[in-house]
Amino acid sequence: MVESIMSFPFWTMATALFIAQLTGLVWRIRREVEMESLGERVWITASDYFVILSMLILICGVFIAPIFGLNLKYVVLSLTFSIFFLAFAPILLVGHYQLLPFWGEEGPIKLFTRQEKFIVSTGLVLFLVF
Repeated sequence: MVESIMSFPFWTMATALFIAQLTGLVWRIRREVEMESLGERVWITASDYFVILSMLILICGVFIAPIFGLNLKYVVLSLTFSIFFLAFAPILLVGHYQLLPFWGEEGPIKLFTRQEKFIVSTGLVLFLVF
């Protein structure tokens, strides 16, 4: 079954996912560069770290690992984990800007807000349960 997954559509999906990750990360970096030129505070958010982690899992687990003979089940699992971490990135961005309705604002936006901490904790619990 796994061998049938490792067909052309699998690699097309993995490549499209990588392009989406790269595009999102470049957009975020460009935004921070623009903010810096306006004299605003810049940083990498938890959301950006999740995108970077997702990219690393995809590159190492899906594109590089098969070259070294990794079992194809782990390649598919790597793609799944990459999608999981990428799916949490927009949710974390919502938490970064303190937009969750069940929590009040903390004041000025901080590097790592309570909402982001809650979302990261929830994501890690779901990841461990998964």
